[in-house]
This record gives sequence, structure tokens and C-alpha cells, in this order.
Amino acid sequence: MFGNRDIPVYLFTGFLESGKTTCIKEILQEGNFEDGLKTLLLLTEEGEIGLSDVLLMDNRVQPVVVEEEEDLTEDALVITMEEIHRERILEQFENAVPENIQVLTKYVGDELEILDPYGGALPAYGLCYETLRKSIKKLVKKLNEEEGE
Repeated sequence: MFGNRDIPVYLFTGFLESGKTTCIKEILQEGNFEDGLKTLLLLTEEGEIGLSDVLLMDNRVQPVVVEEEEDLTEDALVITMEEIHRERILEQFENAVPENIQVLTKYVGDELEILDPYGGALPAYGLCYETLRKSIKKLVKKLNEEEGE
């Protein structure tokens, strides 16, 4: 499907009402996703400031909100950074299939988890980024191989 092509992944995290949607809105308005490709925007909450349908259409962005238990269908694969995130999902969503909730590094065959750098020193963020980048490349390769089976 994607071959060896790099697939950009942007991760916006923060507390409720911390400005994530505003940041995404500004990035879209500035034209930073104008590469001609479609963009999938996964949302686990909808902020007070919404994204206009016109802005999303103009930038070829398809938003998908995952908020309710019904959104975790039995064929949904959920990837987390840490085991604690996986455990919380399994606790919160009764219909979540344990085999489909995976820690990214374990799923792709790496030994160590990706540690959340929040509140840490700047080098911790760089290490997190590099680890995510490498693990996501492995994830894309694994999913492409599984699709070909």
C-alpha cells in the first residue's frame, strides 16, 4: 500500500481545553498540510473550538472522533505508547478486544516502551520523537505485510 514511503504522523497531546484544536486550526489555515494528499485526523475529544467543515474540506482532512465505547469495534486496532494506556482502555471500554489493544513497541517487536516525556527535559522529547518515528515505520511495514497475506 505505502511501500517504503515515509508517512508523516503528527501527534498533538495536552490537557482538556489546552489549545490543541486551536493549534491544528492554525496549522491548516497556514497551509502546512497542502501536499495534495488526504489527511486523517483522529480525535479523542472535540474541543470547545471546532474545526469548520470548509477548512477540513479545503485541506482534504477527514476527521474521525473516537469517544464512545461503540467506536471500538471488534476489528479496531488501537495502538498505545505505554502499557498503562492499554490497561486504562481495557478498563474503560468493556467491549474492547484485548488482542486489538496493543502497545506500539511490543506490537512491532521492540523491547522497550515509549516513555511519555511530559514534564521532562528537552532531550526526553527528542528521544520520544525518534522512538515513535522508528516504531511507526515498523508499524506501517507490519500492517502492509499483514494486508498482503
